[in-house]
Amino acid sequence: MDTESKHFDASKYLDAADGGLAFPCENIAQFGLTQRDYFAAAALTGLLAADNRDEWTPKDTATFAYVVADAMLQARRDGPPLEDSKT
Repeated sequence: MDTESKHFDASKYLDAADGGLAFPCENIAQFGLTQRDYFAAAALTGLLAADNRDEWTPKDTATFAYVVADAMLQARRDGPPLEDSKT
């Protein structure tokens, strides 16, 4: 059996515009979510728990979850400071 087909190199997916794989693994059959999808799902959880959730359509809610996910990915690319900048 070809040894190349056994190994999956997730590194080529880590710098993708969507954040790459959320849970990279060695098994090519288990790509899983992108980081963008994972962040959108996390945002969606909070949005659905909000008191005003009945004011938005499901499509608006899902769209805004991806707006939040995109902002989170941009913040990661920008490299937010790890220390409090006030000191």
